[in-house]
Amino acid sequence: MIDPQVLHGGASSWFCIAANADFVLAGGAGTVTDVDVRVPINHTWDSDVDISLTGPNAVTIDLSSDNGGTDDDYGSGNADCSGTPTVFDDEAVTPVASGTAPFAGSYSPEMALSAFDGIPAAGSWTLNIADD
Repeated sequence: MIDPQVLHGGASSWFCIAANADFVLAGGAGTVTDVDVRVPINHTWDSDVDISLTGPNAVTIDLSSDNGGTDDDYGSGNADCSGTPTVFDDEAVTPVASGTAPFAGSYSPEMALSAFDGIPAAGSWTLNIADD
């Protein structure tokens, strides 16, 4: 079972949301300068998990697809915003494809989140998590 929560940030704002759900940043949020995505996900056999983020510009960034082999989870500890999440961050040293489950800490995503830099932050963002 996928039981995620996400902390999504740009500037200094962070939000906890459920997977496969839209969240809206209201007007006045400014322009995106950096996006990092934090997810704690309880799931067996991580190589079945695909994670992506779609921004209000309709661009979808693949964060992690089919990584982790037969090991479990993205993040460690509680599967809520209080555990140690997996953080997808363009500035992270280790690519997620080179990491190992439970991926606790920071990893660079499979596609660069900088594709969102410079767009208006206001609008609908969707975190997509699938079990394939």
